[in-house]
Amino acid sequence: INSLATGVVVAVTGKVRPNTGIMDVQTVHFPTVVSQERDSGPDQPMESEETDDDAYIMLLSGLHCGAVEGENGHISTSLRREMLLDYLSGMDISSLFACQNGEGQLQNNIIPQGSKICRIIVAGGGCAKTTSFTTTSPFGDWSSKKPKSSSSSSTNLTDDSTLPIRELDLFLAQLCAAGIPTDYLPSVHDPTNINWPQKPLHSCLLPHSGTYPNMLATSTNPYKSTIGGNIVLGSDGANIADIRQYLARNSDDNNNHTQEENDDEEKEMDGDSSMPSKSLTTVTMLEALTSTLKFSHIAPTGPDSLPTFPFHGFDPFVIDQAPHLYFCGNCDSYETSIMEHESIGGRASEDTLGATKKSRTRLVCVPSFADAGEVVLVNVKTLDCQVLQFQEICDLRE
Repeated sequence: INSLATGVVVAVTGKVRPNTGIMDVQTVHFPTVVSQERDSGPDQPMESEETDDDAYIMLLSGLHCGAVEGENGHISTSLRREMLLDYLSGMDISSLFACQNGEGQLQNNIIPQGSKICRIIVAGGGCAKTTSFTTTSPFGDWSSKKPKSSSSSSTNLTDDSTLPIRELDLFLAQLCAAGIPTDYLPSVHDPTNINWPQKPLHSCLLPHSGTYPNMLATSTNPYKSTIGGNIVLGSDGANIADIRQYLARNSDDNNNHTQEENDDEEKEMDGDSSMPSKSLTTVTMLEALTSTLKFSHIAPTGPDSLPTFPFHGFDPFVIDQAPHLYFCGNCDSYETSIMEHESIGGRASEDTLGATKKSRTRLVCVPSFADAGEVVLVNVKTLDCQVLQFQEICDLRE
């Protein structure tokens, strides 16, 4: 029961105990999604084109633009952002970052070139949380008649609530100037609605990057697109962090139940209080991401603990087709895996319509760039992952 959360739609089979009305659940069935099909047609938020074999999608999150230097225990992220722009512009800065494959092994000898990046997806966390104002008045202290000094002007800069979005706008403009299409997902601290699905940032908030309408696409959160024939689905990670509060697993296993454990569970259901209780631990971000795909629902905890808009007649968060790439942003660390699951044939011939197929989905937890200095590269053809870690100057000196 700890592997389910409120809001998940399932079908259960079992036996009802006589004269008690209690049902002993034997199997739990989850929804089955439509099978994956390569699609070269466009899907929002930006037109998709055919890509070559070595093309990569860059997953990036947690920029924290406008953060005060030294906040949250890390240095200003402007240096790392400049290093990232240099890499995308084609400069040879291989000595300033490390490349890892999907298993975490260093692979500095096969670092993909910046020219191989066909799309950048910024998975939320672009704006940092605005700092608190020094005065209680929202428009400053008008009663003070003292002349402005350099120190007061610097204080006003840190108190400026528009600093994060202005700094984000300039960075996105630099990404677009590098000639790489960029998709931006809003997040909790961005100037948009807080309820899911979050609306794209308004064009008036991005005066500089908005001058590249063919390069920048401000999308909704959650995000869905088709890139190189691959269905890409993801979010800023708020839904995954929220559902983690309700999911747990046994701390001494990896979700593998032996026959002995199943017998113990039956004894517990029968009311045998002598059985020792198992120790539980919170699932990881990757396990929670896997659960939402198994549930065929991006945000099952909404609107209970995740703010969502009410919808009548349909649910926009239902995963009706299995994605090829499924990601979440703003994670503590990088994680990835391949999930194999059953799906139903969709746009196929009448003979295969409704037939069960095997689908494979690449799951990726994208770390916060401000905390880890890492970006994830996903090969469009093979869906293999590589991690680029931009090291700080203090790390290089040690």
